[in-house]
Amino acid sequence: MVRSTIKLCRRPGSLLDILPIADVAVAYLQSVEGVTNIEIERSNLLQIELTYLWHGSGDPVIPLDTIDRYGLSVC
Repeated sequence: MVRSTIKLCRRPGSLLDILPIADVAVAYLQSVEGVTNIEIERSNLLQIELTYLWHGSGDPVIPLDTIDRYGLSVC
């Protein structure tokens, strides 16, 4: 298991803007196979930094093709 960090930013104009960024970001990471034990390190209205455990082989693979659906982008 590898503990990794990801920093996500809110994309303005998303339908999910009404939800707290923490809820949206955690939901996104929970949807990624091999990711567990998500923890919020820092957060404000527009950015969030999360750590998580990666149970896959090799380096963590976070699919960015679906991140758009959550109204997020990698900072």
